[in-house]
Amino acid sequence: MAAKPASDAPPVPRTLLPRIHSDSVLCCHVDASDCLLATGSEDGSMALCDIRAPAPSPPLHLTCFGGASVPSLLFLPAQEHVLAAAAGSSVFLVDRRKAAGGSSDGSEAIIRRLSFNADEINALAVDRKGDFLAAADDSGQVKVVSLVNHSLHRTLRGVHSSICSSVLFHPKQPWQLFSAGLDCCWAQWDFASGRPLRSFNLSADTTSPSAPSAGAPSSSSSSSLASSSRMCNPPFIHSLSVHHMPPVKASCVAENSTTTTTTTTTIPSTAASTAPAAAAAATAAGDSWRTRGMTLLAVAQGDGTVAVWDADADLEGEGGRRGGVRGASISTSVPATIAEDSELSSEDACNGDAGGAEGSQEERGGREEEREKRSGPQLLVFGGRMAAREGGMRGHCASVSAVTFCRFAPPISPLLASGGNDRLVLLWDVTQALSTSSSSSSSSSFSLSSEAREGGGAEAGDSESSSSHLGGEAQKVAGAGAFGPILRIQHGRKVNFLTTSSGVRGRKLFVADTSKRVSVYDIPS
Repeated sequence: MAAKPASDAPPVPRTLLPRIHSDSVLCCHVDASDCLLATGSEDGSMALCDIRAPAPSPPLHLTCFGGASVPSLLFLPAQEHVLAAAAGSSVFLVDRRKAAGGSSDGSEAIIRRLSFNADEINALAVDRKGDFLAAADDSGQVKVVSLVNHSLHRTLRGVHSSICSSVLFHPKQPWQLFSAGLDCCWAQWDFASGRPLRSFNLSADTTSPSAPSAGAPSSSSSSSLASSSRMCNPPFIHSLSVHHMPPVKASCVAENSTTTTTTTTTIPSTAASTAPAAAAAATAAGDSWRTRGMTLLAVAQGDGTVAVWDADADLEGEGGRRGGVRGASISTSVPATIAEDSELSSEDACNGDAGGAEGSQEERGGREEEREKRSGPQLLVFGGRMAAREGGMRGHCASVSAVTFCRFAPPISPLLASGGNDRLVLLWDVTQALSTSSSSSSSSSFSLSSEAREGGGAEAGDSESSSSHLGGEAQKVAGAGAFGPILRIQHGRKVNFLTTSSGVRGRKLFVADTSKRVSVYDIPS
């Protein structure tokens, strides 16, 4: 069944919040009560807006940060009236109760300034109890600050060789956090000791020449294509998002699988009708990830892919090393219906068990064993700049700049939103992808024809031209596209940041982009 053209798809309801910034909006964050939205801008200001009313009230505007841009801000969980905002190399703690009625720039609202970073701060994170704040900066370091006594607790260094662009605390391990940067590396830390538990270099994935499969390019051209793509579109990491999936009782796995798949109304009826069978197959294959639970780490990459990792995987496993730093090749053995990275010219993508591959059964078995050794804790890879999907919609065709797990989705059925420089906002059903992965582990290799590879540029152009308007049109994914994004929004501008809310006014997706206003989309339930 062919995918429905975007021009024929019903538009997703969209609202533009009142304009207050004079430059691009860099970040946004919704408080825990889903009442207030905070935004930070390139113009060096922060705004607070009440989003409960049908017509959002005029924002409260603060310009007390010395003219430096505000790339990251968040509400503190222990004190919802206090926000942390990064500007330059400092973190400002702002009491919103003191902002109204004060001076014109809101300087009275600043209750403390934390200046522990030596370079410009790119991202902030706070742990779930509100005891620690982490600030990642341009030097590649992460400063962990105690919010109890406002002192420097630990400096995390020695992993990132370039800008550290994102940082997050582990939702279940109180002394662990994740960091990622423009060195194509993400790391998991024990910030109590200041030691990295493991580190993954996404640019370390290399290709091995071997006999080409039918319809696939030669090994030399494949390696050349991969090298060119890696050079022009390195997997810089721009954003992280983390989500904990609680364990589900084994007796409830089948029921949860069916519910998760059939309640996603953006999947066409033809795909939804096969949900019970798919759920039963997944259960028969053994959805161990459901019964044990896991912490998912989503990684937004510069090569157009969104990777999902198992952050609870054994730290002593093949993918990482406890107490040290070691780059590991990304897994290329994820199912073809899900994992379609831009570097699919490796022997796994072009040969493996694909039809027409040369080599004996023993050699293919050896390659399969090698893939298992290299797999590490990577679970899924969505999209890719030159990815091709059979009968479905692919993912981003340019750098992915923002990713977030949606707050309005059930914990056991996470939805992942991503936005990129291709002006697209996509919604992914992670649970469905994981179920598909567990039920099709034996047929994970596939070949990508040269026509599909060369067609990537044309599709990118089509995507950019179709997103030149601001209508916020959505496209439902049909047929095999059920393994791809379940919702596709032509946003019209490059995306800087994404956040969500699940208040009484429904499921909201907030998009900060290169314009001076924040867009709000009503996501269908």
